[in-house]
Amino acid sequence: MKKPTLKEWMKHAEKSKPRKRPKLDTLITIRVPMTKKEVTAYVGKPCKDYEAGCPACDAWKEWHSNYGYVFEQVNRAEMVSLMIAGRL
Repeated sequence: MKKPTLKEWMKHAEKSKPRKRPKLDTLITIRVPMTKKEVTAYVGKPCKDYEAGCPACDAWKEWHSNYGYVFEQVNRAEMVSLMIAGRL
């Protein structure tokens, strides 16, 4: 097989379609380690009876099931601007 010349390669490169950039999600999910005191300050004390849909109950259940981690959704643009400013 013949190796293409530079002219042939440039013609081929002009004909090929430009690559599309992958779309980035605006919200990303991060895993935040929290102590029991931090979770209490964040959502309040745990309820005595679990109720589905209760934000405090759901947060405590998530914290227990993920071994001390809570998952948060963060806006990508805000996170990058805080990182550039040196606040994060």
